[in-house]
Amino acid sequence: MASRTYRVTDAAGREVRAGDQVTSFRGEPATFLRVTRGTEYNGTARVLVRWQDGWEHDYYDRVFDLTVETVTDGGTTPTG
Repeated sequence: MASRTYRVTDAAGREVRAGDQVTSFRGEPATFLRVTRGTEYNGTARVLVRWQDGWEHDYYDRVFDLTVETVTDGGTTPTG
């Protein structure tokens, strides 16, 4: 079984990578770190971010208006 990797995009369709700044629906900036759970579980992905005070926590992808796609065997499967 191949390991899962993810492609994350913002509302404008730009790819988001670890270290990129994302903004919550409240307008709060955070640093995107990684996908903690793809949509395989219940159709909703979770992402880990670091807030400006250094605190890290995972949230649903929609908190940051992100779309997560599972990438396998060179293709992508939309999940958002």
